[in-house]
Amino acid sequence: MSVATWDVRVDLNNDGDFNDAGETVTSKVRPPEGRSTLLEIKRGNDPSGQLHLPRAGSLTLELDNDAQTYAPGGTLKLGRPARVQATFSATPYDLFRGALERPNYPPPSTFRRNVHLEAVGPFASLVGKNVSTALYENVAVGTAIGYLLDAAGFSGSLRDLDVGQAVMAYWWLDDEDAYTALLSLLVTEGAGARLYERGDGYIVFKDRHAHLTETASTTIQSTFRSAAGGTEPLLSHPFDYSDGIQDVANDVRREVITRAPGTAATVWTGPTTVSLGPSQAITFKARSSGGDPFKSAATPTVVDGDYAVASGSVSSITLDRTSGGNVSITVTAGAGGCVLTGLRLRATPVEIQSRGIAQNTYSTATSQGEYGTRAFTHDARKEVALSEAEAWCNEVAIMRKDGIPYLTIPVKAFAHDTRMTAALAREIGDRIRVIETEQAIDTEAHVDHIAHHLEAPGALTTTIYARKAVAEAADVFVLDVSTLDGGDRLWS
Repeated sequence: MSVATWDVRVDLNNDGDFNDAGETVTSKVRPPEGRSTLLEIKRGNDPSGQLHLPRAGSLTLELDNDAQTYAPGGTLKLGRPARVQATFSATPYDLFRGALERPNYPPPSTFRRNVHLEAVGPFASLVGKNVSTALYENVAVGTAIGYLLDAAGFSGSLRDLDVGQAVMAYWWLDDEDAYTALLSLLVTEGAGARLYERGDGYIVFKDRHAHLTETASTTIQSTFRSAAGGTEPLLSHPFDYSDGIQDVANDVRREVITRAPGTAATVWTGPTTVSLGPSQAITFKARSSGGDPFKSAATPTVVDGDYAVASGSVSSITLDRTSGGNVSITVTAGAGGCVLTGLRLRATPVEIQSRGIAQNTYSTATSQGEYGTRAFTHDARKEVALSEAEAWCNEVAIMRKDGIPYLTIPVKAFAHDTRMTAALAREIGDRIRVIETEQAIDTEAHVDHIAHHLEAPGALTTTIYARKAVAEAADVFVLDVSTLDGGDRLWS
């Protein structure tokens, strides 16, 4: 029997290397008084809700603070990076990387003084952060996710993004919550797509074909069994199997909007008069009065009649970008200040030409007879081709017409090498097989959420939440992947 070694670190000086004095806190991790839990990690999709959407991971632990090493206002503070790794049988496993929430210093008990820490995964950095982007044309979902993360200031070195199969004719963000917009892009890619936080802190996007083409999702990575004394790794109790009826969607519709560039025109008009002191700068957020995005925005000039100088001089006028739902216009006065009038922005609006509704043509009559009419309630971006929208509706209907059963699989890795390896190695999207004899269950599923509960270096309980692997319909197939770099789906 081998025992896992654990490495818990906090980047106290925020330099990104976790190697400075005091940043390795493994020896200080201890359970709260009266409990046995050393640390808890959760990562993956929300186990509840119709679509099991991604959510920020979490890390919870307490540090020995008897020596009062840590104090409010010190280096153990909000936003500091935190990391947990485990090594087992000479193999390292990244289990969590995120950022500290505000540390809590509970009143000391009779016997000990602890500091309570909670950390959250990368998605949390996007929540509540409003972002705007340029207007992009014919952009794939994965590429748009990259633009979104750029706009939100998320590290370019901590992402692993497929290009995506769904292509949007136009895509932009106009002061939208980054996390909400990210979920919208996931829904736009379609059923089967995945978006998750990896244990090393990466944001990962897998397109809607990855579960059909990538080895980790097509080949069984672990088989968990319930029979005592049987082939390892064994699952434990409480095992649970939900029929997934809450996930049924058999009436799938989607609005489609067609846009096209209009005629260049004034899309925004500023205040009647703008007065600035010496060398003062002021920034205006210019948004089209009609609500349409625009492109080819022209930097305002006197020559083109975009403003007039009533007095003083203008040092410069600049735009932060030339397209999008809004642009920022920065006016800087000369040394003597200025008064200008009639400020405007000229651009080419990208206007709505038509609206339509796509609906699944794949028959869900049997499902509707069994469960009634059940709509799919999550909205996707609207600027896609009608053929793409129809394919999207069909694929959602195929995968959700009977719901998607959900499994809860506890694995107690106490003093058992095979279980420990299976528990530590699993990743979101992995294909597993579950054989549970009491309920006569023998099924394959994809890992959706992972929760680690550590009580001692060798006492790990990992709970795997997984959705049953759904077979594709006979009228859907993927072309040879070596020919099309991943394979486009065709509908007969």
